[in-house]
Amino acid sequence: MTQKGMAQNNRFQPDWKELDRMLEAGATGVQAAARFGVHPETLYASVRRHKEVDFSVYRSEKRSCGEVLLKQAQFSNAMRGNATLQVWLGKQLLGQKDNPDAEHEFNGQLSQFLDKLMKLDAKLKEKAELNDGSTEPDTDTVISEQ
Repeated sequence: MTQKGMAQNNRFQPDWKELDRMLEAGATGVQAAARFGVHPETLYASVRRHKEVDFSVYRSEKRSCGEVLLKQAQFSNAMRGNATLQVWLGKQLLGQKDNPDAEHEFNGQLSQFLDKLMKLDAKLKEKAELNDGSTEPDTDTVISEQ
């Protein structure tokens, strides 16, 4: 790096509030540097110098803050009656589904089928005992009666 480049690197200081807002919104270091008209390394060095952390750590902290702010805003909108957001947050945070009854309907139909199958089995055994006293059913007779 040239002397001039090093001097610019040491003097550069971004508008910290603007940088924080950009990072909270998910901007990358390259995008933020472009916004300030500097090389990404110049921005990274400024963060190391003024915030005493690597840029990746600083960016990660700001990104996490942005996610919390967004969740709070979504929650507030949902609590003010935004039904679409209420449904979406219910799915995301509570594991709710569009058709929770579909699973129960299937289980109900399966249960009815099993009940019928058990009744048929009981009839087969009863018929077999009446026919010859054995426990083996005469399936042709019972099925034809159905």
